[in-house]
Amino acid sequence: MPRDWKNKKDYDYMGNHTSELWAWEFLRRNQEYRKDWETALAKWNKRRNRGKSSWRQLVDQGYNAENERPERISFKNARSRWGLLEQNIVDPDIDIDKRNNEFNMPLFYEAGLLFHDNEFSILQVLGIEKSQVILLFDLNHRIKQQYDQNEAELLALQNEFLRGKRILDRKNTGKHDLWGKYIRILDAYEAKIKPSEIAPVIFPDLENDYPGFKGTRRVSSYFNSAKELVDGEYFKILQETSIKKQIKNK
Repeated sequence: MPRDWKNKKDYDYMGNHTSELWAWEFLRRNQEYRKDWETALAKWNKRRNRGKSSWRQLVDQGYNAENERPERISFKNARSRWGLLEQNIVDPDIDIDKRNNEFNMPLFYEAGLLFHDNEFSILQVLGIEKSQVILLFDLNHRIKQQYDQNEAELLALQNEFLRGKRILDRKNTGKHDLWGKYIRILDAYEAKIKPSEIAPVIFPDLENDYPGFKGTRRVSSYFNSAKELVDGEYFKILQETSIKKQIKNK
């Protein structure tokens, strides 16, 4: 995953990110998550070195025979601790691109998830038609709350389908550029770069002289917000849907 935070092109792969992939960008930079991955990987290597072909190794997906490193590993706390859909922990060094998502299924689990055939190819295996959607209900949570959470988006999907328009990812519209800066600042901090050195790169048009130091202050503020997303708030990216605000304001 290491990349040059100064080079914006190093982050071009995020240009088509869905809300879920943005959540992944923040989660993969969580140090506790990375520790869990390293723990799972160490256990996986231990099993492999023993020469045992256990069923767990067989179901680990994305195994790369060339470098003998799996892309995901069975991990019993993957959902309860990190909100992942499957009980597998995913390699945090993987760049997942919407245009080349080898996982072909959601990464995260959440009550009230809305699936349609335009998003996840796994639903096509189930035989879903283009006019159908699937709403995942969790019986541990209030049913009406889960339905209300998606009612506006269901109506919008219906309108777009009937008009023959392409279904778009409406979550967190307008925040992608902001999150892109968050990610670069996080990577700069990880490289031990001072905020005063980050400011002219990320905010070249922002004054950063004494006494205001606006650029440095902006970097610090963005880092604090980004750190909150890394430390667990990333899940809110999946839950916020801008279309609801748009309809409410009409």
